[in-house]
Amino acid sequence: MKHAIKWGLIFTLATLLWMAFERAIGLHDNLISQHAAYTNLFAIPAVTIFFRAIYTKRRDNGGYISFKDAFIAGLLVTLVVTIMVIPVTLISHTLISPHYFTNIKAYSIQSGQMTAAEAENYFSIRNYTIVGIIGGMILGIVTSAFMALILQKKPGEKSPLDL
Repeated sequence: MKHAIKWGLIFTLATLLWMAFERAIGLHDNLISQHAAYTNLFAIPAVTIFFRAIYTKRRDNGGYISFKDAFIAGLLVTLVVTIMVIPVTLISHTLISPHYFTNIKAYSIQSGQMTAAEAENYFSIRNYTIVGIIGGMILGIVTSAFMALILQKKPGEKSPLDL
């Protein structure tokens, strides 16, 4: 579990740094119209962190890991990340970017994407926490399975990923 906690906390820190980066470059205010497109770029560091977490587990296991053990390692990281959704959401939207919800609601209404009532219901700490937990679990499971498939290695096998 120590391994999962370490990598889950690395993921959490990366998420908070990403939020600060988005705010710093204006994606939470004057460039909010572009936020939806650019926020998805966080998938690159997210997948990289999962890769490193499972690869490190394999390395620590003598360079070998079964699909099952790699998948479980990813699921444990997912568990830590999911638990951290609540503090990450609170820190992100109260300390890092306290005006994000106000700005995104105004933009969504002004651009005709949502009514005022829809924006009010959707853009809230409560909803973002729920979406973060459910989405984080689903993406964590899928990423864990994909990384386990790539990183599984039996003794005697050659792997192009052997660094």
